[in-house]
Amino acid sequence: MKHEKEENIRLKEEHRIKDEEIRMKYELNQRINEENIRLKEQLKQKDEELNRDKEELHRNVEEIGKLKFENQILKDKENTQNIDLKRIAEILRQPLIGTQQQQQQIQKQQEDECRKLIIKYEGKKDDEGRLNIINSGIVDALIQIFLTRSLDVISKPYIQLFFIITTPSSNEIKLPIVPKNPYPSLIHILDHQDIEVAKYAILSMYNILAARSQTSPQNSTHPHFDAISDCDGINQIFRVFKRNDIGKYSKRIAAECIGHLFRAREITNSEMKREIIAHLKQIIMKREKEQMKQAVQALNRLALNAVNRAEIEKDGFVVPDDD
Repeated sequence: MKHEKEENIRLKEEHRIKDEEIRMKYELNQRINEENIRLKEQLKQKDEELNRDKEELHRNVEEIGKLKFENQILKDKENTQNIDLKRIAEILRQPLIGTQQQQQQIQKQQEDECRKLIIKYEGKKDDEGRLNIINSGIVDALIQIFLTRSLDVISKPYIQLFFIITTPSSNEIKLPIVPKNPYPSLIHILDHQDIEVAKYAILSMYNILAARSQTSPQNSTHPHFDAISDCDGINQIFRVFKRNDIGKYSKRIAAECIGHLFRAREITNSEMKREIIAHLKQIIMKREKEQMKQAVQALNRLALNAVNRAEIEKDGFVVPDDD
C-alpha cells in the first residue's frame, strides 16, 4: 500500500514536471512569436517610412519638373500668337542631314515648332485652325517623317502634334487626312520603344478609323480595312494590344481599332478573335459607363458577322443594345 502511494506520488510529480516543461515551451514559443511580430512590425514601419520618404522625394521632383514645364509653357505661349503654318511645314520638311550636332539642331527646331502647335490646339475644338494645318503641308511633312526616319529619332512631339490634329475635331476635319495615306507611317511607329509614341500613334489611327466608321453604312465592312491590312497593320495593332508595357487605355483603344476594322467581317485569326472579344466583354462586365459604351459599340460591330457573334455569345453572353 505504501509502495503504491509512493508510485502515485512519483507519477504525479513526473506529470507535473512534464506539464511544467510543456508550459515553459509554450511560453517560450509565445515570446518568440511576439518578438517576431514586433520585429516584423518594426520592419513594416521602417518600410513605410522609407516609402513615405521616397514618395515625398518623388513629389518634390515632380513639382520642380512641373514648375519648369509651366515656365516653358509661358515662354512658348508668347510665341504662339502669330504662327506661320507654311514656315512650320518647311521646317518639318527639312531632312536630318549634316554633322550629328547639326542634325540635333534641326530636330530640336522641329520639335519646338510642334510644341507651339500642341500648346495652341491641345484640348481646344478649332476645326478651322486644324483644317489650315492640314492644308499647310504640316500633316504631309509629319507623315513623311514617320515613314522614312528611324524610330529612335521620331520623338513624342511629332506624333503628339499629329494626334492633336485629329482631336478634338469633327469627322469633316479628320477625313481629309485619309487621302494623304497616313496608315503606313502610323503603323511604322507602333513598334516604337517609347510607349508614349506608340500610344499617340494608335490613338491617331483610332480617331481616323472611328470617323470613317461613323460616315459609312453601319452594316457594311470598314472602308479602310484593305489599306491597313495591306501593310500588315492589323497584326501590328494586335501586337500593340499584347504589349506588356502598354497602359489599360491604349490596350482598350487597340481592341476598339480591331472592332472598327472587322465590322461585319470575320476575325480569321483565332487568337486575335478570342483575346479581343474577351477583352471587350470584360470591359462591359466591369460596367464603367464611358468605357462600357465604346466596348458595346465595338462588339455590336463585330457581331454583324455570324462567326464573331458565336464567339461573343459563348457562355451565354448577350450583346447589349447599343443605345
